[in-house]
Amino acid sequence: MSARTRVAIRRVEDQELWPNAVADALARFEWVFRQPARYLNASEVCSPGMEVEDVRDVLEQVLLHLPCGPGGMWGG
Repeated sequence: MSARTRVAIRRVEDQELWPNAVADALARFEWVFRQPARYLNASEVCSPGMEVEDVRDVLEQVLLHLPCGPGGMWGG
């Protein structure tokens, strides 16, 4: 990940979420998908705050606020 992308993510976290929101979300995704017989249905996950849908929503919110196009997150 480029330094520019990291700065953009930090900006979105500061303005829209909380510090380390993306790292936390990715860590929760990793934890959920490493579990035996992992479930994609949040009702099957026992730990509050570990719902796949919640984590996905955080990542989606970040993506909506990142720059796109030439020179942006998804540009060349």
